[in-house]
Amino acid sequence: MKKSISSLVISLFFCFTSYAQISFITKAGVTFSDINFDKKQPEQQYKMGLVAGAGFNLPVIKDFFSIQPELLYIQKGYISELNLQAIDNDDPILISGKYQDRIHLNYLELPVLAKISFGGEIIRAYVNAGPSLGYCIKGVRKIEGEERKTESDIKFGHDQYFDNRFDFGAQFGGGIGLQAGPGVLLLDVRYGLGFSNLYKTGNTVSQEEAQSKHQVFALTMGYAIPLGKK
Repeated sequence: MKKSISSLVISLFFCFTSYAQISFITKAGVTFSDINFDKKQPEQQYKMGLVAGAGFNLPVIKDFFSIQPELLYIQKGYISELNLQAIDNDDPILISGKYQDRIHLNYLELPVLAKISFGGEIIRAYVNAGPSLGYCIKGVRKIEGEERKTESDIKFGHDQYFDNRFDFGAQFGGGIGLQAGPGVLLLDVRYGLGFSNLYKTGNTVSQEEAQSKHQVFALTMGYAIPLGKK
């Protein structure tokens, strides 16, 4: 029985390596991100950012199904409008007005996607989906208004609100691949939905912020280079 299983595994391995063509992918593009609160914050807007990274496409069924792990640098966050009233400590007068609150969060993210491809040799389309895990390497909060601008680093775990560096979620998307030289030019659209809360839950935040999950739209261009002989 063990011999039969070993023979099957070896046969599958040689079958896979005979047909599989692993590709190395580099990519870069723009993101439009927001936070899903229980209740939408006043004048909440999408924040534009950057995404760049690399990955491998690992074929499972030739020209149809593959697994694609990636490592990405991706910027997330959101923008909202605030009406503030506060005491200026440098000049003790009451200041007020409309301010823009910008949350900038830089993540290293590891998505592992299942990819289905279809089409011809020159132009192929694909859809993909899978889980992702992100870790925030830096966070900055900027408050900008007519009277003043402030900027401060977000200290996770020590900040009044921000407590979670990790962002576990899922990504869904699709795109097209165009044969270009030795490789394939990739145009990719993707939607990322976080399952983890950015803010602390409980009494430290308002009820409106009890749920605070990332959502990100990404548009990227990439290039897939085949490794080895076909």
